[in-house]
Amino acid sequence: LKIEKAHLVGHSMGGRTSVEFAATYPERVLSLSVADMHLLPIPQAKEQLPELFEKFDKVSAGLPNEFSNMEEATKALSVFYSASEIQFIVASLRKKVGGGLRLGSRPEVTNLYLAVGLSEDMTEQLKKIHVPFSFFAGDPSEESTVLKGVGVDHIRLHRPEVPVRIIKGSGHSVQRTALFAQELEEFIRRYSSPHL
Repeated sequence: LKIEKAHLVGHSMGGRTSVEFAATYPERVLSLSVADMHLLPIPQAKEQLPELFEKFDKVSAGLPNEFSNMEEATKALSVFYSASEIQFIVASLRKKVGGGLRLGSRPEVTNLYLAVGLSEDMTEQLKKIHVPFSFFAGDPSEESTVLKGVGVDHIRLHRPEVPVRIIKGSGHSVQRTALFAQELEEFIRRYSSPHL
């Protein structure tokens, strides 16, 4: 694509990836905006890693990518996953042209990616970021919000100059709100060259 510099925007695990990229390649970043992401490690994530690594090979070998219908998909997933996990996975199923369903992403890869990522402390990466930076958080009173105030407090402690915007009523899907889009656009315009 030959894009030398870009405004990075990341939500949840994408926020962690964006923070890592901005800390490692600051010369490639015009600004950084992250939304509703954990900055501190989650102890349970690290504890799950051995089980997830063991499960990875079994699921990779035994779970097909495509299914003729939802019943077949649910049956195949039930060999490896609990009912609550299946509910999350079937939400990512995609309709195939001509009929049937396919996995939107491999669940064993997603689970491992999340556990590895959420095992890391992002504090040192935060300290390395010297580009315009904004932090958006879902409403801590919403059930689906990842942060529950912890990430906000961490940002304010280690990077007090970073603007923190709490999007009321949004939960974890803060990036789907009109207010997020509006505030993000304003932030990016502030740090955009008129020639971009």
